[in-house]
Amino acid sequence: LGVVKKHDLANLGIVENFLRIIISYYILRQGGLILHSAGLVFDGRAYIFPGRSNAGKTTLTRKAYKHGARILSDDINLLLPDKDGFQAHAVPFTGEFGRTLDHNGGQETYPAAGIILLEQGEALLTETVSRSDAVAALIAGCPFVNTDAEESDALFDAVINLTAGLPVIRLISSRNDDIENIMAVVTKQLQAITR
Repeated sequence: LGVVKKHDLANLGIVENFLRIIISYYILRQGGLILHSAGLVFDGRAYIFPGRSNAGKTTLTRKAYKHGARILSDDINLLLPDKDGFQAHAVPFTGEFGRTLDHNGGQETYPAAGIILLEQGEALLTETVSRSDAVAALIAGCPFVNTDAEESDALFDAVINLTAGLPVIRLISSRNDDIENIMAVVTKQLQAITR
């Protein structure tokens, strides 16, 4: 906020970005992570889909919403550890999809079912991910704190904890794949890993 011109402070995007930075550091100190991802809720469980820009997060979110899924966010999602694993928390930040989830200040939480690394491709498929690839992808997907050398130990510990507590897979899909087929292959792969 110190580098923004005074008249630009009225721009909500500047204030929101500042809050994203503050929350990213705060959550990391709690052992949790803010991930650049789509957060979708099916059957009371959260599925977190991290991906680079243009990986298809917002497209996937639109498909899920039309199908009746609850949407945490198509841009930033918060994961915190608890005694039963990890909880995905609704946050007030959205991307292109905008605000569709009625929640009160992030009070709504869901048990996380898994992390699904999102990539575009021609054929719908899932694949297992080595732990080192999962750690690298998740560190890259933690905005703000992943470029701060002073936070690297805490970030690494939080990501290691996350990959130990949640299954991580890769999803390759195209814009034409429907959400029912996507979630069928995702849940099948996650169940195979957690057995």
